[in-house]
Amino acid sequence: MPSRSQQWDDNIAAKVAEFIGTFEKQALAFNIITRKSALGEFRSEERLMIEQALLQEEKRLLLDLKAKMDVKEKASREAQLRMTAMVQAEQARAETHARAEILSRAPIRASALGLQGNSV
Repeated sequence: MPSRSQQWDDNIAAKVAEFIGTFEKQALAFNIITRKSALGEFRSEERLMIEQALLQEEKRLLLDLKAKMDVKEKASREAQLRMTAMVQAEQARAETHARAEILSRAPIRASALGLQGNSV
């Protein structure tokens, strides 16, 4: 039967061997990942950065387009309001002209002016 110090040494040696095995597995995995990364197999970070840049560019273009559409829509509304105002002004002028023409052709009666019996 081994002594206690011998058992302790054996346990430490077993733990060291276990740690060495784990380290060798991790080193092998790291080397495989590094090799694949060097070959271009793991380009997800670069792909993600490119996709983000493209997305930002698309957002900028969308905002520019939206701003242009807003300007055009505002100009269209203003033009429509001006056109409506011009049409209304033209209608008002036509009505005023028609009234003036009617008044110039028809004789005005005193009773229509509200004088009722008073001579002008």
